[in-house]
Amino acid sequence: KKMLEVKILKMLSESDDNILDDLDLIETLEISKKTSEDINKRIEIANVTNEKINTIRELYRPVATRGSLLYFVVSDMGLIDPMYQYSLDYF
Repeated sequence: KKMLEVKILKMLSESDDNILDDLDLIETLEISKKTSEDINKRIEIANVTNEKINTIRELYRPVATRGSLLYFVVSDMGLIDPMYQYSLDYF
């Protein structure tokens, strides 16, 4: 993309009075326009994908909250009685 910009700027600075007669410049500008359109389409697809990911991620939030709660409850059970620190196989 950067090379395309440099090429366009160079061609514009070197062009004569009428830039509409410079076919190479016109072709380069058309290529730049197509590249820009492709990038915009990809950005739109990325935004839609990002929204889908965020929506699905929010569906898992209650599961994550319960899992976190369960983990810390089990982790703190050892503070209630040392028996809860060990598995039944230990006894």
